[in-house]
Amino acid sequence: APMATMDVELFECQRYRPLAGWSADYLLPTDMNTWRVRGCKTTWRTLPEAEEALLAPGWSWEELSDANGVPLGWEVDYTGQVCDAEGWAYATSFSSRFEGAAKGGLQRFTRWRRMLRTQTFRGEVALLQAISAEAQRPTGCPHLDLAAVGEVSTMLLEAIVACSLNTECSLPTLVSLKKQLVERLSKGKKTTLDATLGDFVASSRGVSTWLAGVFKGASEEVVLSRMEDVRASCPIAELEALAAVAIRRFMPEMTCSAEEVEHECRLRALLCPYTGCRERFSSYALAGHDSVCTFKPVACEKCKEEVPRGQLVVHSAVACPMREATCTYSTVGCEVALRQRELPSHLDDCTQSHMMMLLQALVEQQELVKSLVGRVRDLEQRNANGDGDRMALATLSAKVQDLEARLTSVERQAPQDLQKVVDAAADTERKAAAAREDARKKVDGIATELRKEINSVKKEMGSLSSSANDQRRLLAGLPAL
Repeated sequence: APMATMDVELFECQRYRPLAGWSADYLLPTDMNTWRVRGCKTTWRTLPEAEEALLAPGWSWEELSDANGVPLGWEVDYTGQVCDAEGWAYATSFSSRFEGAAKGGLQRFTRWRRMLRTQTFRGEVALLQAISAEAQRPTGCPHLDLAAVGEVSTMLLEAIVACSLNTECSLPTLVSLKKQLVERLSKGKKTTLDATLGDFVASSRGVSTWLAGVFKGASEEVVLSRMEDVRASCPIAELEALAAVAIRRFMPEMTCSAEEVEHECRLRALLCPYTGCRERFSSYALAGHDSVCTFKPVACEKCKEEVPRGQLVVHSAVACPMREATCTYSTVGCEVALRQRELPSHLDDCTQSHMMMLLQALVEQQELVKSLVGRVRDLEQRNANGDGDRMALATLSAKVQDLEARLTSVERQAPQDLQKVVDAAADTERKAAAAREDARKKVDGIATELRKEINSVKKEMGSLSSSANDQRRLLAGLPAL
């Protein structure tokens, strides 16, 4: 029986030649081949070539027939397609996104249609037989430790993702990676699983190291997105079958060594018996899972009702009939301690007392209203008495504003008046300086004239002295009478 199924998409492409019509034979040398897959650079000339490239180890094409026994094979898919009645979409050139029009035209020389076919995964033996025709189901007890299967499945998925980060993430690429992985797991050099996965990504380091190295260059969003894309093409059944091959070869301690098939195996696979839980585990892990399963019914400590463990907190808070409750009339004074299931009977039994509490609360409210009304009237009276004070205050405010305006005017005029005084003083200083300069010049002129006259007198006195000396010499030279 098939363990998993997957619908595969394939596009058939044709080109138009005038007077000849549509055919894949008319594709240009620059065109890709007839059969193509979205997001894949590899294309195929024939359908068998494409089918082989799209079929991973352990998978087979689903063989369906119509009512007459005629094999159906690939079927045209119209879902979400803009196409004509035969499924063809038209465009001026081939689109990598395969988006076209529903009708041909004078300039639309290319067309394609989407084909679908279902693949089925047949399990571990079929996976091994895809590599070796002699492969048989393991002898003895076939059970494995499902905890190890889960861990190894995750390692294998991460290894495929790591390899795919350096190339396109298309089904043909993933099929090729799966074939390489199965070849290494089943026939490669027997060392350790870490080393085998390291070789799978062309690295001699341990799996944790090369995974960190590969993922280091990619952002977390890219890795998570690629992880989801790869997971969509690698069902859990396929990953677990790959993990089983790896465990039987590299981790035999995680398998059952018993030769008998029918025995009480501690590794036999079990499904959680509780409704809603889909967890699978080995028999020895039943007790551990039972202690944490969120779907296991457990008794509420208060009401003893059995509810799933994961819903116990919510049940205790909002659904348990024995949870603590408060009376609806607690705001008017009812302080009776209650359980939720006691609330209806309490409301019925204490109707009269609750009404009295309401009346008492109403009386208190009325007294409060009267008190508030009195306070309002007192405030209104005080407000009315304060009207005269407000008028006087308004008059004073007007005077203050007038004085402030006059002060502002004086403050604006004072700098101008001060500047005028400063300018007048400066002008007087300039005039005094000019008068002092004129007086100095006049004194200097007078002094200069006096010096000239003194010098002239000195010259005349020198001349007179010289003449006197000459006369004395003449007199001295005359004979005495």
